[in-house]
Amino acid sequence: MMRLALSLLLITSIILLIPIQSTAGEIEQRLKSIENENRQLKEVIQELQQRLDAIEKKSLDKPEKQTQKTLDERINALEKKTTEAWLPSLKGEKIKIGGELEFEYRDVQNEKGHAAGSTGSPYGQFQIDKFELYLEAKLQEDVTLYTEIKTDPDETKLDEAHITFSALPLDSYLRLGLQDRFIKPSRKTETYPIAGTAFWRDKDIGMIIGGEIKPFYYRLSVSNGLRLSTKEIGEDASFKIIQDDDDNKDYNNSKEFGIGIGYKDKFMKDHKIDLLLFSYLSSLSDADISFLKTNLPGYTSNKDTNTMFGGTLEYRFKEFSLFSQYIYSEDGSLERHAWYIQPSYKFKIEGIRYLQAVEPLYRHEDYNVNHPPSASKSVTWDRERNTFAFIIDLVDNLKIKLEYNINDEDTGGADVKNNEFIGQVEVKF
Repeated sequence: MMRLALSLLLITSIILLIPIQSTAGEIEQRLKSIENENRQLKEVIQELQQRLDAIEKKSLDKPEKQTQKTLDERINALEKKTTEAWLPSLKGEKIKIGGELEFEYRDVQNEKGHAAGSTGSPYGQFQIDKFELYLEAKLQEDVTLYTEIKTDPDETKLDEAHITFSALPLDSYLRLGLQDRFIKPSRKTETYPIAGTAFWRDKDIGMIIGGEIKPFYYRLSVSNGLRLSTKEIGEDASFKIIQDDDDNKDYNNSKEFGIGIGYKDKFMKDHKIDLLLFSYLSSLSDADISFLKTNLPGYTSNKDTNTMFGGTLEYRFKEFSLFSQYIYSEDGSLERHAWYIQPSYKFKIEGIRYLQAVEPLYRHEDYNVNHPPSASKSVTWDRERNTFAFIIDLVDNLKIKLEYNINDEDTGGADVKNNEFIGQVEVKF
C-alpha cells in the first residue's frame, strides 16, 4: 500500500512538473525575443539621433544669419508699411505728402551747323532735372484726390490732378481730371522711349473708366485729346520729333475716345504676362492741320481724321522683365509708328550697406514717318536708338541711373552727332 501511494505521488509530480517546465521555456524565449526587440529599437533610436544631430549641425552653420535676414526683411516691410500710413488733415481727411528730386549729369555730342540746327547745350553739365511735389487725400475710403506739381528748369506747372472713385460695381473705377493716357507704362529709365515722347509722355484732361473680369481687364476714356507739337527725344532741346502735346485747350468740338482690352495672368511658376490692345479716335483741329502744313514740306491735306492703335506686352519671370510696345497713328495724311523692346534683369545684392540691387537694361527702338526726309526738318526723320542702362538701388527710394543713348537718324542728308550720356540720382520721399 505504501509503495502504491509513493508511486502515485511520483507519477502525479512528474505530470505536474511537465507543464511548469514547458511554461518556463516559453517565458525564457519571450524574454530573449523582447531583449532582441529592445536592442533593435535602441539601434534605430541611436541612428535617428545621429541623423538629427547631423541635420542640426548643418542648419547651425548659417541659421542665425538666415533667420536674422528673414527677421530683418519682415521688420523692414512692417516699417515701410507704417511709414506709408495716412496722416490726418486739418479737416479730418487722410492725406499723404511726397515728392521726387532728380539731380543729374548729362553730356551730349556737339553737333555744329547741321541743316536742322545745332546741339543746344553740348557740354557736360550738372543740373536739377526736376522736382515734383504731390499730395494725395482720401476723402472717403473709396474716393481719392491726387495732385502733383512739377518744377523743371523751364517751367513750374500743375502736372497731374484727378479724383478717383474706386470700388464701383463690377470691380471698376472712375477717374476724372488731368491724368496719363491709360497706355502709359511704368518707366525704368530717365530717357523716355521715342514712342513715349511721341504718344504718351504728356497728360490729358478727361475721364477714364477701368475694371477687370479676371484674367481680363478693360479701359475706356473720353478726353479733350492732345494737340500736335514738337519735342526733343533726349535731354538736349534739339532735333525734335512730332509729339502729342499737353496743350489741353479744346480747339474743336471733337473729343478723343479710347478703348483698351487687356489680359493679365500667371502661368506655370513665377511666370507673369500682361497684354494690352488699345485704340483711340478723334479729329484734328484747325491748329493741328495748320501745324502739319507748316512743319512738313509739301504737306497740303485738309484731312482731319485722327486715329491711333497699338499694343503693349510685358512678360516677367522672377527678376527678369521683358517689355515691348507698338503704336501706330494717322494724323490727317501723316502716318507715324513706333515700337521698342526692352529686356532687363535685376540682380539683388546682399551684404553691402548702400547697395541693394543692380539692374542692367537694354532698349532697341524705331520711329518712322511716311514723309520724305528733309535734312532741314528733323520732324520728317526716321529714327533708331539703342539704350544701354544700369539702374542701381542704393537704399529704399534712392536710385542711381546710368544711361547711354546711341541715336541714328535718316535725315536725307548729313548724319547727326547727338549720342547722349546721363548719370542721375533719383530721390523719392
